[in-house]
Amino acid sequence: MAVLHGTVDEVVPIVNGEKLHELALQPFSPRWVEGYGHNDIPPRVCADYTTEFLRHLEGDLPDRIAEVNRKRENSATRI
Repeated sequence: MAVLHGTVDEVVPIVNGEKLHELALQPFSPRWVEGYGHNDIPPRVCADYTTEFLRHLEGDLPDRIAEVNRKRENSATRI
């Protein structure tokens, strides 16, 4: 899970983002954007963070595919 949050968000307080990150089972490094609120984080910051997160997921993809295949094989042998 990825969390991108402005530090001065008055709509959804940053403590919500911090707690969400804390509770995540597989957290990705959060991005706390100093001085920004709810809808004013620069698009470039959002795009860069999204790209980092997608690259992280790509790196995990072979392991995730292997896990799904193992589960399918285990399910098929039980039928």
